[in-house]
Amino acid sequence: MSTKPRSDAVLLNLPEVDKSKLREALLAGMSYTDACAFTQKEIGVKTNTDSVGKFYHKECLPYMLLRRQDDVETARVLAEEGEQSPGRFTEAAKQAIQERLYDLSNNPA
Repeated sequence: MSTKPRSDAVLLNLPEVDKSKLREALLAGMSYTDACAFTQKEIGVKTNTDSVGKFYHKECLPYMLLRRQDDVETARVLAEEGEQSPGRFTEAAKQAIQERLYDLSNNPA
C-alpha cells in the first residue's frame, strides 16, 4: 500500500520533473550536503540533509531497484539468445554477459 507524503515533506511533494532532477543527481553519487545546495540553486527549495535522506529512501531506492531488475532481465534475455543462437556471440561476449548478470544480481547500483 502506498501512502501519500506528508504535506510538509517538501522534497517528496515536488513536481515530477524536479524529483527526477534530484533523483538523478543523487543516483550519480551527489552527497546529501551537495544535494541541499543543488535543490536550492536548481529547484528553488531550501532543505536539509535529513530531508534529502528521506527523499533518497522513498524515491531513489525503489527507482534503483526497478532499474536493476530491468538490467537483469535484459542480461538474462541476451544470455538465452546466446544459448539459442550459438554463433551469434563469441565465447568472450557470453562470458561478459554472464559476469554482468552476476554483478547486477549482487549489486543494487
